[in-house]
Amino acid sequence: MKNCKTQMRKVAFFFTTIIVLLTSYTSAEIPKGDIVIKLETVATGLTAPIYATHAGDGSGRLFIVEQSGQIRIVENDVLLPTPFLDIADKLPALNAFFDERGLLGLAFHPDYSTNGRFFIRYSVPRDGDLSEPCFGTSRGCHSAVLAEYSVSADNPDLADPASEIILFTIEEPQFNHDAGNVAFGPDGFLYFTLGDGGGAHDGLADSPVSHGPIGNGQNIETALGSILRIDVDSPPQAGLAYAIPSDNPFVGLPGVDEIYAYGMRNPYRFSFDDGPGGDGSLFLADVGQNLFEEINIVVKGGNYGWVVREGFHCFDPFNPLSPPLSCPDTGPLGEPLLDPIAEYSHPGSGFSPEGGITVIGGFVYRGSRSPSLVGKYVFGDFSGQFSVPSGRLYFLEEPTPGDYEIREFQIGADDLPYGLFLKGFGEDEDGDVYACGSTALAPVGESGVVERIVVPAQPTLDIKPGGCPNPLNPRSHGVLPVALVGTEGFDVTDVDVSTLTISRGGPVRLFTASLDGDQANAGAGTGSTAAGQALMTLNINTNEFTLGLTIEGLLGTQTAQHVHGPAMPNANAGVLFAIPGPGSFEDFSIILTDEQKQIILDGLAYINIHSSRNPPGEIRGQILPATVSPIRVATEDVTAPVTGELCDCAETEPDGIADLVLRFDTQDIVSKLLQDGSFNEFVVLTLNGNLLDGDAFSVSDCVRIVPPSNDRNPNSGDLNNGRRR
Repeated sequence: MKNCKTQMRKVAFFFTTIIVLLTSYTSAEIPKGDIVIKLETVATGLTAPIYATHAGDGSGRLFIVEQSGQIRIVENDVLLPTPFLDIADKLPALNAFFDERGLLGLAFHPDYSTNGRFFIRYSVPRDGDLSEPCFGTSRGCHSAVLAEYSVSADNPDLADPASEIILFTIEEPQFNHDAGNVAFGPDGFLYFTLGDGGGAHDGLADSPVSHGPIGNGQNIETALGSILRIDVDSPPQAGLAYAIPSDNPFVGLPGVDEIYAYGMRNPYRFSFDDGPGGDGSLFLADVGQNLFEEINIVVKGGNYGWVVREGFHCFDPFNPLSPPLSCPDTGPLGEPLLDPIAEYSHPGSGFSPEGGITVIGGFVYRGSRSPSLVGKYVFGDFSGQFSVPSGRLYFLEEPTPGDYEIREFQIGADDLPYGLFLKGFGEDEDGDVYACGSTALAPVGESGVVERIVVPAQPTLDIKPGGCPNPLNPRSHGVLPVALVGTEGFDVTDVDVSTLTISRGGPVRLFTASLDGDQANAGAGTGSTAAGQALMTLNINTNEFTLGLTIEGLLGTQTAQHVHGPAMPNANAGVLFAIPGPGSFEDFSIILTDEQKQIILDGLAYINIHSSRNPPGEIRGQILPATVSPIRVATEDVTAPVTGELCDCAETEPDGIADLVLRFDTQDIVSKLLQDGSFNEFVVLTLNGNLLDGDAFSVSDCVRIVPPSNDRNPNSGDLNNGRRR
């Protein structure tokens, strides 16, 4: 017997082949991954949270960096009212439309609990002169500063503002590409980043060139466009406020001694994989220009290609939208230009996969709260455009060593959009990762929020008898048993059983609409006694939508009928698309646009029947997924399917964790969920529900339902086929 998983693999292979062929000619978005997350709010009312970290002192406090100049503390999930440090008066006047300057980075010394030292990166204004591109602009000129501070001797929740020691400063030619991250590496040294100085094309297309003849990224005689490494614990070297590690690549050679790696455009965020099980790798996200965003694993002395390369591609500063077919593969010293480990393209670029416009680096997850995230690099993108907050949350898969693929998280069971400008990420002492965002493009207002990224524990679903046939015969007693299998972290006693429903999963979804006068006129009703019933299927892969409609008892002469949307039941909307009429019909088919498909999937479409009695609509019905509710629910410890094996017959023994056994009227499932005649086929069914705290979950399995045989002999072939193998 071929099981459902085998059939699904064949279908997946077919569609994967088609996709591979198509992506040679068309662009595609970053695909969704199979990880569903929820976002737990830990702080709101912030201005522009761009980073969050911990002090490593066992206090459990989360320190949030506000671009506007404050460091805020969250303790026991409560935002303390007084900032840990406020340096807003040191910053330039930040632009109310968009700015990349401000307070940009924070790192606590590894021995902070005993020495109270921490380090920040921020911007300060300066006068500038006529020769600089920043001079005379609305933003003015500024410098980047790295400084050391100490905690107050009297209050662990306050820094000592008078303790500042300026360690490093450099003049910036433009207002942007400030990078700004600061972090201690596993080697105990302090790392920080500088962008190429700002503007576009690393200054090479300016007249005169603003970043020198080869740009700052490829110039080892400037600290700009690099990640730098210094020693803040050894005695300072002459003329410096710090020491330089002796094995930095340019110590004793031409080049800036502080440089650790270079060839970067705007290395806004980096982090070390230094949690339990990590190998200490340095992950760095370098913001691209017009076409590509990239993720790098940085090695000492590495040249990462800017301005010769952008991502995996060659770059021409005089024609930035058309990557040249060839370019140098070595830097000014003959060193190789190193490729990133992953890239994505900007929307509308024509390259795949498409993401957003600014990569935001994050962390390799090494926490314990979300086991399915362990070892995955969590990062994201600022937004799909500047005009609408539309950030994305991503992670890296590594199907084979060194082969990285980008996937997008699903947010909640309904896969909601992030809906914010993603400003940065954070990590706490337990290894949990946080997303920092706001609805404001610039560091203004109070819409900033910090949210913990959590993968909720998920149950397993087992539709008995799983992927094997389920004959409709006396043996099944008229019900289809389904097990919602509890797992570690998922307690079935937390399930709100009143919310449980089963619906069609897989590529073909079933929808119904019951039409009446009460729903018409945006829920105000028309008093009509007429009724209608619609059955629909939607193939989410091909966008094919089929519809059959039966109408009875209209009080007026029917004038038109349409599908409308988007609207909830208590609101009206324009025509989404026309349907046949007047009168009942069967087997209408249309290929929907992606927007139309999403409106239907979101439950925001309705069928409206217009008549001479009620021209705006005599009867109406919302289009909703066809669902079946269980007829009985009991708590047991049942045999569980192999975790993660959709539609598999193989099972393990009871595991001592309580499960929910649901029983569905099989004929109800046949009449509502198999109306498209999917007998003798493996059909994916999805169980949806809510926990008592309101969190939603969704799990799937599949079953093959065989029509009952006229032969009721217990030894009939149908019954034998129903046994597990």
